[in-house]
Amino acid sequence: MKKIILFSILFTFQAQAQKLRRAGTLGIQFEQATDSLMRSLRVPDTQGIVVKKVQVGSTAAQLGIEPDDVLVAINETDSLYLYDFQKATKKLRENENISLTFVRKRQKSRVVGSVVGKTREASVGEVIYGEVAFRSGFLRSIVHRPTGVTRAPAVFFIQDMSCNSIDYAEQPYHPFKQLVDGLVRAGYAVCRVEKPGVGESEGTADCSRTNFDDEVDAYASGLRTFKKYDFVDSSRVFLFGHSVGGMAAPLIANKVRVKGMAVYGTVAKTWFEHLIDLQRKRSAIEKVPFDVIEENVRVLTPFYYEWLVENKTINALLQNPQYEAIMTAKNNPLQYEQGKFSGRAGSYFSTLNQKNLTAAWGSAGLPTLALHGEYDIDGGGADNAKTIADVVTERSPGRAQYKVVPKTEHNFTKFASMAECLEARKDRRFNQSYNEQNFSSAVVELLVGWMNAVR
Repeated sequence: MKKIILFSILFTFQAQAQKLRRAGTLGIQFEQATDSLMRSLRVPDTQGIVVKKVQVGSTAAQLGIEPDDVLVAINETDSLYLYDFQKATKKLRENENISLTFVRKRQKSRVVGSVVGKTREASVGEVIYGEVAFRSGFLRSIVHRPTGVTRAPAVFFIQDMSCNSIDYAEQPYHPFKQLVDGLVRAGYAVCRVEKPGVGESEGTADCSRTNFDDEVDAYASGLRTFKKYDFVDSSRVFLFGHSVGGMAAPLIANKVRVKGMAVYGTVAKTWFEHLIDLQRKRSAIEKVPFDVIEENVRVLTPFYYEWLVENKTINALLQNPQYEAIMTAKNNPLQYEQGKFSGRAGSYFSTLNQKNLTAAWGSAGLPTLALHGEYDIDGGGADNAKTIADVVTERSPGRAQYKVVPKTEHNFTKFASMAECLEARKDRRFNQSYNEQNFSSAVVELLVGWMNAVR
């Protein structure tokens, strides 16, 4: 009997054990060693990585690595070209064994130890690095739990279309992290989930190759998992969708029940219509002559139609000389590069374009808040926010509203004026540091005020 009980306990523990481990890091600044340097170190047929700086408490520091050391092997990878080195370090996981071979003053040495994990996000409450089972793999989740709350209302954050990681451990003042911290201070638990193939997610398709349906399914899986946390009040979970994430919100809400939805800088129409609309609006704000705007729209419209409505592949589009010229222009409007638009597969946008968002918003019939930044020239525009509220209200009177967030642009950055916002984009002050220092707290205030009032 004891053996059976012991097996049962071990089985339960293993079944609950996490599949995803925290990524590891060497904690160094580095550069590729030159051939002349390798010859001077008497290892002329070997490639190496020169250590420029070692972070205190890092894996490299614990292994005794010093600046000017030249790494020539990591685990089973010898003769380190930059690509091989980066590939090997990407596979490192916290607490795994590691061996490094390096050259110091023409003396080759080998050291062994264990990998130190990357730093984790800190917050005003507890931060939980969890996981979400998705298809054949797992997605990394980051959950913030407010201090001293046993059953917290909650927010599930839906990212924009980018394949950027949502782990801001090394960017504690990123605007999205400041949004999360503001919600946690207000007593809300918050969950973010990495997209397939991003960050520490494993066993899933590469984000840049997935389509919009894959993304919606991934977030729906993340939402189901989040609602099961014992400190989350599953009857008061809200969705917050940013940009294209706001287009996913009603589709997710029709799959998984939530209390309400809030969106910011999102679109209420088809992606085909949006791109044409965005071309006109953004160009007008940037003072492009109207005849030039019209000419550009007339050139782009048939291209958008064949891509998004007729679902033509990128290879098929490139066969048209005019379309090829659009896609390969130095400042092409779609950020086309190596078979991707803005880092995403062409099918991502064509599947997005197929969605009937009006039907999705109407059938969800949930309390809805549509926010638009006053200086947002990258999102859907105030008319889209109003349309979302109108669509929900038509089916469910009194359940929706829209608001303009004063002096705020697409990524929650605040400016004194639209002129300053446009100038910042031109002179490249519109960067990470500027965003972090000028977070618009009005986004948090409006969102929290609305959620607190939803009954």
